[in-house]
Amino acid sequence: MTLLTHQRLLRSSHNSIQGKQFFYEYSHSCQWNEVRSQFYHLKFLEIGLTNISDTVEKYGNEVDGPRLKKVAAMRRAVELIKNYNQNNYIEMAESELGPLSLHDWEFEPVPDKPEYSKLINNDTEEEKIHNRKVFDRANEIEEKEWKELFEILKGQSHTEFQMLHDKSEDKKNSWDNWFDGSGIKSWWD
Repeated sequence: MTLLTHQRLLRSSHNSIQGKQFFYEYSHSCQWNEVRSQFYHLKFLEIGLTNISDTVEKYGNEVDGPRLKKVAAMRRAVELIKNYNQNNYIEMAESELGPLSLHDWEFEPVPDKPEYSKLINNDTEEEKIHNRKVFDRANEIEEKEWKELFEILKGQSHTEFQMLHDKSEDKKNSWDNWFDGSGIKSWWD
């Protein structure tokens, strides 16, 4: 929710008792929802998908081919959500490019303000370049995995399947060849 929306709600509801109560409840719920909502919502999705994938794998009534593809897609989604919630992207980038160059913090006094200190940057130019590459790679991995997660949740286009099926010579197996298990709307048994 944007600051402008908060201001509009405050202006429109601050004059009545009900408005004040609504705004109080709203503002307190927003503190939780806006600050950590992605984490909590994704955590619930992670738990739910873990339970569903285990249930579908063990007790599903569907034939093995598509059922196991769905389980694999659900587990990949869970892995991507865990990476996001645990913010594993720096570690992933470090495994590709090498560890970050980190130094202990050192401070020096500020000459004209004896009660203040300033941080000394001891990184060499090579270390700065390497660290920037690691951070940039971590951002790339995060963006790539975020897009992959929502592609898995969205699923495949059935219009695309219909076109491929119409052109296919092996119409009997065209669904099995095309379907990759993605699509949260089909993740139940």
